[in-house]
Amino acid sequence: GGQFDLQYVNATDRPTGSPTPAPTPGFFLDAVGDTIFNLVGDKMYDQGSPYALAADWIINYVPMQLGPRDANIAQRYLLAMLFFEWNGMDWTECTPTDDPNDVDCEATCYDWLYGDPFDCDKKRWLSNSHECEWLGITCPEDRSVRGLELIYNNLKGTLPTEIAKLESLQQLSLIENFISGTIPSEIGSMKHLFDIELNWNLLTVSPNIGNIPALEGIHVGENALTGPIPTEIGMLTNMGYAQWNDNQLSGPIPSELGNLRRLRELYIDNNNLSGMIPDEIGNCELMEDLWIRGNNIAGWIPDQFYDLSNMFRFWGQDNQLSGTLSPQVRKLVAMEDFTVRGNFLTGTIPSQFANLQNLTALWLHFNDFTGTTSPAFCDQLDVSLEEFYTDCGTTQPGNLPPFVNCPCCTHCCDHSSKCIEV
Repeated sequence: GGQFDLQYVNATDRPTGSPTPAPTPGFFLDAVGDTIFNLVGDKMYDQGSPYALAADWIINYVPMQLGPRDANIAQRYLLAMLFFEWNGMDWTECTPTDDPNDVDCEATCYDWLYGDPFDCDKKRWLSNSHECEWLGITCPEDRSVRGLELIYNNLKGTLPTEIAKLESLQQLSLIENFISGTIPSEIGSMKHLFDIELNWNLLTVSPNIGNIPALEGIHVGENALTGPIPTEIGMLTNMGYAQWNDNQLSGPIPSELGNLRRLRELYIDNNNLSGMIPDEIGNCELMEDLWIRGNNIAGWIPDQFYDLSNMFRFWGQDNQLSGTLSPQVRKLVAMEDFTVRGNFLTGTIPSQFANLQNLTALWLHFNDFTGTTSPAFCDQLDVSLEEFYTDCGTTQPGNLPPFVNCPCCTHCCDHSSKCIEV
């Protein structure tokens, strides 16, 4: 489609500041202009900015012939502003054309966060259709925007503070785009927002999220976030899902995580985190899936860790964990995949692992375990265990004997680099 022939607000008409009355162009004197001014203030006069482009579009083009009394004038303007902020004319799907009545477009939709894509019919942005019908917008019967989901659509830009003016927004999903900057603190005023999905973007500043009371999920993995995981995360007592993986985060795992009694999924892997696993992790009694792999986390695994009886997967590989594994592993009754490969763990391998009836994968290699594994593991191989790795390889560095004698391992490793199926 073609570009809009957009007219900009004259920069010389910008208000000169209080207390002098602001001179404004004639078309901004109407109530529509007042509505926009109440939303974004002087920004509407910044020539060429998303704020001015959206104001010009909604006032001069008015595909729906909106008036000042239309209840959706504010949200329609805000969405238009986001369109220009995110370089909407360069999106891959459902961009507007020269004809505002050209409303229909084919798009890619998703049933859930990591679901398979499918073709769907949507409406173009900035077209002569209700904004609730535009691609990625979800509204209930009252036609207030509750969901904003634009996945893999070549969005570029930042999250402007005014996104918080979409007061009914519950879900913000901009996965796999080019959004940079940070999550603005103003988003904390959004009382209904429960899910933020910004994986695979270019965010660089760890977000201040402690004041978003309803938040149940934050997904900011695969960005470029630096700094620590904010301790304010402990204030989000409704949090169930937190993905901070594959960033450049540093500092310790905050003990405040122990306040999140509803937390089920925590991915903080592939960062530069250090310190120890906090004792308070044991308070997260609903935890099901915990990934801390690929960090610099050291020290022993605390006894409280073994209280996570609902956890089915623990990935702690490629860290600096030391000490022994406790016989309390018997309490991890839901465990299916326990991986601590590539650490400095010592002692013998607890026989209690063999009592975990759901265990399918046990990766303990590239550590400093010694001794002989329990014969009970042989019985467990017939029940559920499919992969059992230890440093039982006959070829060890320096011609040393095998670190572990393991008659029933599925794979024997050389303590440093290679594993062989046996």
